[in-house]
Amino acid sequence: MTFQQQPYPAHPPPPPPTHADYDIEKHSQFHRASWQPEAIPDKKRPLTERNCCCRCLCCACCLPVWARYIVWFIIIGIIICIIVIGALLGTFKMPEVNVLDVTNPPGTNQLQIDYNGTEFDIGIGLIVNVVSPNNLPIHLSDMHATATLPTKDGNAFLGSGYLAKHTIPTHSNANFTFPFTIQYDTTSSSSQLMLNTLLQECGLYGGSDPTDITVDYTINLAASVLFVTIHPTISGSASFACPLSNDGFTSALGGAFSG
Repeated sequence: MTFQQQPYPAHPPPPPPTHADYDIEKHSQFHRASWQPEAIPDKKRPLTERNCCCRCLCCACCLPVWARYIVWFIIIGIIICIIVIGALLGTFKMPEVNVLDVTNPPGTNQLQIDYNGTEFDIGIGLIVNVVSPNNLPIHLSDMHATATLPTKDGNAFLGSGYLAKHTIPTHSNANFTFPFTIQYDTTSSSSQLMLNTLLQECGLYGGSDPTDITVDYTINLAASVLFVTIHPTISGSASFACPLSNDGFTSALGGAFSG
């Protein structure tokens, strides 16, 4: 009797799955399902939230005839106002401002000198010329001005002024008086240099003839046109006759000490 040897398989068959294997597979499938992001469907906005302007126009067409006329009149009026205001603001030009001369302070007919023990305040008026080519009036407010006087040792502080408000008419070439105060501090060497230079140029010190004085000024203000307000800074130089004369300065100085 002969026996034939059966060939062994190359790979043995896997063992049958157990209950533990089924539990592990279910656990893995559960975790994969829990971590898988849900697909978010694309949602379109409702029709009531789209093309609002077109829908409003369509609704306006459904109104009675008289109501449609009123709605279209308002819409056309708003468009015309926007175009006109834009054109006016687009052609706006800053006015030309120049200091022409000096005069007495507003409301008085002579220099005003006040002395508080350490400082002299000399009140004068500056004649300011404004040329405005604009089609709209300009409302100026909160105007602060400072000025310096060139001396041999550099610029020395001359004084300051303030004006609450002023209106520039359309297409105007007009003057107005800006109140200004020359401030001399007896304890300041810079003020002493300023006063000596001012008196010398005015012919009140050193026996010289009076000459025009030149000052550098800076004006900070608020300018309003319609509903638009800007805050420009105007800087420049001006030359004018000396504000101090021998008779006027002496009488004003005497009034300051007597008061």
